[in-house]
Amino acid sequence: MFSIFSQEINWQQLSHYYQTPYFSYFPRYWLRQVLMRFFSPKMVQAAVLIAFHYNPKLKDYELLLTKRKADLLHHGGEISFPGGKKEVNDKTPVDTAIRETKEEIHLCAQYIHPIVTLPPLNTVSGYAVYPVLAIVDQLPIIKSGSTEVERLFIIPASYLLNKTNYRFFYLKKWLRVKLVVIEYHTIHIWGLTAEILYYLAQNSTGRIRT
Repeated sequence: MFSIFSQEINWQQLSHYYQTPYFSYFPRYWLRQVLMRFFSPKMVQAAVLIAFHYNPKLKDYELLLTKRKADLLHHGGEISFPGGKKEVNDKTPVDTAIRETKEEIHLCAQYIHPIVTLPPLNTVSGYAVYPVLAIVDQLPIIKSGSTEVERLFIIPASYLLNKTNYRFFYLKKWLRVKLVVIEYHTIHIWGLTAEILYYLAQNSTGRIRT
């Protein structure tokens, strides 16, 4: 059985906790909710794939992340999970996450094994983003013709699931807008990607067991 979380927390419990996550303890969360009510009355469904790949040399799982191309209109140059907006033929967030992953990094559905879909995190830009956790059998190779992704990053899951590796910054102290950031060598992860990772770290043993 695959598990990245302690035995005390099962997938059903995790989904419950995710609906009242640590975000609610930060004033930033409340500012976000106010902005969404005014500027995003209707949320657009989206999904991201949190892909774990086992590295036999490290005897550990690694997490797959992408760096978006700098010239993209939205979130250019940022580190992110593969994913995107729901399309008409997508029946579930899993469909969205797998389709977007294939489009962005050319990883086919046959190599992706979904485990659980967590409840959505609403963003200021008006998206309800569903994190889809999955095991992948192989790693993709980014081709030069990719229109969205500049490169791939493979980071040990044990590092990303260690909550002591995360730091916090106040963007505007008078608004108490708090940002979560994690760095791995020269890779700087922040925004929604860092928030999802930090939440997983908060509810994790720090290692993955199979």
